[in-house]
Amino acid sequence: METLPDLSDLRKAELKAAFDLFDADSNGCITIQELGDIFRASGQNPTNEELRKMLNEGQENKNSEYMTYEGFLNLMRKKIQDPETIEELEEAFKIFDPEGKGMINNLDVRQALIDSGDNFSKDELDRIIEEADDDKDGYINYHELVIKLIAEK
Repeated sequence: METLPDLSDLRKAELKAAFDLFDADSNGCITIQELGDIFRASGQNPTNEELRKMLNEGQENKNSEYMTYEGFLNLMRKKIQDPETIEELEEAFKIFDPEGKGMINNLDVRQALIDSGDNFSKDELDRIIEEADDDKDGYINYHELVIKLIAEK
């Protein structure tokens, strides 16, 4: 498998929260339908053919009907290399911004991380939030965060 850039801890936590939210039966895998739900929730509308291709891109077993979290991370790493990355990442963050203000409340992010089931320590949660909230106003500007994430790759 090709070497892909790693994602920041914050980005992994956000992706894990989204993955867990759509893993309806909590079995650690998502179906092609659940993968579609993730993308539709972020404002995209992939076809079944596009979803099948994404499912295969993320998995080592190209015939699998399910995508593991690791497969999902692999897919998202590939998507980050896509030229439309900034728009796509911002669309993904809109899940956490129902009012469309371009900001994510730190408490919402913290709760999503807690709900993700990854058992983050209080120190880890504090570090992730602190890293993302540059001006310490209690909100994360996800456009600026996306720029940082792109720069990290």
